[in-house]
Amino acid sequence: MKVKPTTNNTPGSRKLDGTCSTCSKCEDVKAVLRLVPVWIICLTYPIVHAQVITFFAKQGSTMDRSIQPDFQIPAASIQIFLTVSVVLFAATYDRIFFTITRAFTGKSNSITSLQKIGGGIFVSSITMVVAAIVENRRIEIAQKFGLINDPKATVPMVIWWLVPQYVLSGLAFVLAQVGLQEFFHDQVPNKIRSVGLSLYSTVFGIGDFFSVFLIYVIQKVTSAGGQPGWLANNMNQAHLDYFYWFLAGLSMLELVAFLCFAKSYVYKQGAPM
Repeated sequence: MKVKPTTNNTPGSRKLDGTCSTCSKCEDVKAVLRLVPVWIICLTYPIVHAQVITFFAKQGSTMDRSIQPDFQIPAASIQIFLTVSVVLFAATYDRIFFTITRAFTGKSNSITSLQKIGGGIFVSSITMVVAAIVENRRIEIAQKFGLINDPKATVPMVIWWLVPQYVLSGLAFVLAQVGLQEFFHDQVPNKIRSVGLSLYSTVFGIGDFFSVFLIYVIQKVTSAGGQPGWLANNMNQAHLDYFYWFLAGLSMLELVAFLCFAKSYVYKQGAPM
């Protein structure tokens, strides 16, 4: 005698399954919403990082780039220091952090994704401070040699002055980018990891858009009344150093807001720290 298998298709069971599915979706939405503050706060970082491949190179184009009397390096080629620093720091920052924490606490704690992001924001603000100081020095030299009204003049200041800000940008890049990718990957439910990846990607996409918009607004405001503006085409008449100081202040505000959020954030249970 064959026994016919029974299926639990009663209205009550279907209603229970539907309720569980709805609860699961609600939990997924809540998990994503918990990440939105980090997403919003970190939109400032791409604005700062965007200057590495734009205004940093423009600074270099006005400086002394000669290696030999008959040879000058391209201004954009100095970005190799950014690439090299990213490679070096990506391989060593964990070991450096372990050494520091062991020296001060006696424990070798792993650096969390939020700590990486916070460190990246902090280093990016220091990068802007260094860039502002270097640019201020470049403008002073241009004024001293009477080159203010000559946009094509080569300021007698070697391009190697820009190396520290490129190296710091590389460190900020490693910390912030890796931290953001880990955070948005690990803190969403496993079945919607693609949403976390989308959040990570849109931070930089929208941040770059805001960078363009911010540059437009600042130049529009600072050039009112016939003034050259902070971001004039003639770098010797512009005040790119003011713009860098502004970004440094913006980064510090971002860091304060990030620390306030990170202090109370609770990592997803079972996710890597």
